[in-house]
Amino acid sequence: MTTTLQRPVRTQLTNVAFKKTASASSEWSEAWKAEFALDGHREGGDGHAWAPKNRNVLPADELTWWQVDLGRLHRIWELDLTTLSDRDYPLSRYNFEIQASEDRQNMSHYRVLGRVDSVHSLPIAGTLTLAFDTPVSAQYIRVVKLTTEANPYFDMAIAEFRVWAE
Repeated sequence: MTTTLQRPVRTQLTNVAFKKTASASSEWSEAWKAEFALDGHREGGDGHAWAPKNRNVLPADELTWWQVDLGRLHRIWELDLTTLSDRDYPLSRYNFEIQASEDRQNMSHYRVLGRVDSVHSLPIAGTLTLAFDTPVSAQYIRVVKLTTEANPYFDMAIAEFRVWAE
C-alpha cells in the first residue's frame, strides 16, 4: 500500500514565525532589530524590518545572517521573505540563501531551502515564496548573505519573514 502525502493549502497553515525569537549577525540600529522582521508588517521600514550594520564597519570576511527560532520542530510547507518597500538597496535583494536546521548548535548541518543569485534579484517590495512538495522539518531558519560586498548601507534587509507550517 502506498500513501500519498496531501499538500495542505495555505489557509490550513499557520505562520509559526510570527513574533518568535530572532537573532542576527548585527543590527543597523534600535529601529532595525532582528525581531522586527517577524512582526506581521510587510511594508517594512523603521521599527518594522531588520537590517544589519553596513559592510564598512564589519570584518571583511564576516557573512551577514538573520535567523528565527520557531520554538520547536515544525513541518514547514512554505516560506515567504519580503524585501523593503520604502528603500531601494539592490545589494540587499540578491546573493543569499535560506537554510533550515533542526538544531541551533549544528547550523553547520543545514539544508538549503532556496537561493537568490545576482541574476534573479528580487524586486523592491518583492516577496520570495518557497513552497515544498513535502514538508521540511526544522526549528531554525537562517537567511545568509553569500558574499561580502562593500556597501555604505546594508547588504541585506528583511521587511517580513513568514514560515507556514501545520
